[in-house]
Amino acid sequence: MRRNLTSLVCVSVALVLMLGVALAGCGEPTSTPSIKLGAVFPLSTTIGQEQQKAAQLAVMEINSHGGLLGRNVTLTVYDDGNDPTVAAAAVTKLCTVDNVNVLLGGMASATSLGVAPVLKTYQKATVWLGGASHLFEEAMVGCDWFFHIHPWDYMQAAQQWVALTTVATDNSCPLQKIFVAYEDSAFGSTSYALLQASLVPLGYNVTGQSFTSAYYGGTGDFGSLVDAANTFDPDYFAVIGYDADILPLLGAMKEQAFNPPLILGAPPSWPVNFGSDPLSEGITGFTMWTPALKDISPAAQTFYYAYIAEYHEAPPDYIGPLTYDNVMIVADAIQRAGSLDKAALITALEATDYDSAVGDDDVVFAPSNNITHQASFTVKLFQWQAGVAEIIYPYEVATANFTYPHPAWPS
Repeated sequence: MRRNLTSLVCVSVALVLMLGVALAGCGEPTSTPSIKLGAVFPLSTTIGQEQQKAAQLAVMEINSHGGLLGRNVTLTVYDDGNDPTVAAAAVTKLCTVDNVNVLLGGMASATSLGVAPVLKTYQKATVWLGGASHLFEEAMVGCDWFFHIHPWDYMQAAQQWVALTTVATDNSCPLQKIFVAYEDSAFGSTSYALLQASLVPLGYNVTGQSFTSAYYGGTGDFGSLVDAANTFDPDYFAVIGYDADILPLLGAMKEQAFNPPLILGAPPSWPVNFGSDPLSEGITGFTMWTPALKDISPAAQTFYYAYIAEYHEAPPDYIGPLTYDNVMIVADAIQRAGSLDKAALITALEATDYDSAVGDDDVVFAPSNNITHQASFTVKLFQWQAGVAEIIYPYEVATANFTYPHPAWPS
């Protein structure tokens, strides 16, 4: 049976706004200790700020309707600094100083890898959102207290290739020659290696060049990379990087008159207001959620309008609803467990069947290649058209038709 927290959190934006609920709790103080959740997010980035807002929204909604087990919920968040060492120290503090009941959050693969030894040292019940690299998955083998939200890189790649080849075939788009611009941390490098290992044996011509992402202090100079891609003359140009890399790269492509027929980006988050930039037109990407899903899914709609009511802006991409789900999945499990006992929480999390704010998926946990508890989400192919991220595939949730080839760069 599909579950959400409707019985626990009958989400009422008006009520939340009237109560003015704070992150750390709401209502009358109670003598019972609060339930303590802990998270790390990259707070210096737009992705991390979106995560914090979505997590805050979830906690506010929970507390505005009585909390969990008759107790308020608090969420302690630390900045992971986009640095594995900083992230590891932050999680250590959550476990030893704050003594949180459950750990959640996370974003980049590199920082998640840095956190893995700490998670295994303290073995808190953990529902980790971030870290798509299979290297992180391999680091968490045998940890029955570890649950993972975001799809692993190979899970994403398989779904992405089905989506892309289906749409390409239906629209007579060649994909034989592929150039990949990939950031050089664990996220980009392992994704590129996986792409090569999967496609080259099938006869595809796959090459690429790495760059240091602005997310990790890169300069944003893409001149030599664009030269190499232009010389290769691909059917399909892919970008595996972060939001801060997208516009500088597209600007370099325009400046150097490099306009391949298909441009596809795969950042975890897109630049804020990217659709309003003329360079966005015709850019294709993969995601698990766009605002268009609010017209298809009641759960996505509820999250979307609650986020706007609280922050006076729309959630920019899938990281927001996925982080909101992260908190709500934990809350749902605590409520069903009836206690904070670790074994009871693990049993409750294993029985999760949650109506996701991402939209068209129910969250359940099942084994992946290396861990026991992995959530599954449907990757969607979308395209920026007239400022809107329109879903192209799966066709059953499509909001627009695919346009091909990529249009001329704006003057």
